[in-house]
Amino acid sequence: MHKIRINNIFLVLLFILFTLSNITYAEERKDEWQNKEYDKENIKRILIKPVIISDGIKLEYFDEMRIREYCEQIKNNKKINEIGVKLLSEDDLLGKISGVVNEDLKEVAKSDPQRYQRIMDMNADKFIDQVLEYNLVSYGTEQIYVPEQWHEEIEYVETVVTKTKIDNKNNIREEKTVVQIPVKRLKVIPEHYKNIANTGFKTLLTDYKTKENIWMILDMRESEYKGLLPMSERICERIEDKFADFLEQKKPQK
Repeated sequence: MHKIRINNIFLVLLFILFTLSNITYAEERKDEWQNKEYDKENIKRILIKPVIISDGIKLEYFDEMRIREYCEQIKNNKKINEIGVKLLSEDDLLGKISGVVNEDLKEVAKSDPQRYQRIMDMNADKFIDQVLEYNLVSYGTEQIYVPEQWHEEIEYVETVVTKTKIDNKNNIREEKTVVQIPVKRLKVIPEHYKNIANTGFKTLLTDYKTKENIWMILDMRESEYKGLLPMSERICERIEDKFADFLEQKKPQK
């Protein structure tokens, strides 16, 4: 129990440090953590919550829909499904609980939000054991000032070289050959600004009943040449792969 408490304190501190350093821009970072005291055999039914967009991040509607799609695609991960872990969306859970209480909970949510939440809280543990939560913590473009720079470059200049030869009959003739000669040149790159795209997610798996932290991954990226959406999609794909690797530590289901 003491080890579990230390692990959780470490995770909370890691979250605080990361959150304080993040507004909409963050340096590249990749981290992964797991609670080695948690019994992975208890990981069976996981609720995939809709991605949380951190305060300060403004997304266009198209980008937001794409980001949500990237996070939800984990439900179709073949490797995870083969391990025997069931992944449910909030709509899946809503449908299952609606069947139990014999009510359309979407309508209840509109007419009586407090009652809706009570029903969900009373019945969710019948269908889920853990919760996987995505947080978009960085998304934007930063202009970086680059001062004037000087550096040497080697250029190859074509030069005609003339050689004099005497043949067997003592005739003198000239042969011309084109050769490339390396020449050092000083190149000046004027001061300028460059656009750096940055995006990142933190993803956390917790136990639904105990709220115990089980697994976490941080993936922050920046690039001058890649777009925000392609980088975000690649991060989500990596999160899927890493999560599957984590779940593979479970004993095979018979």
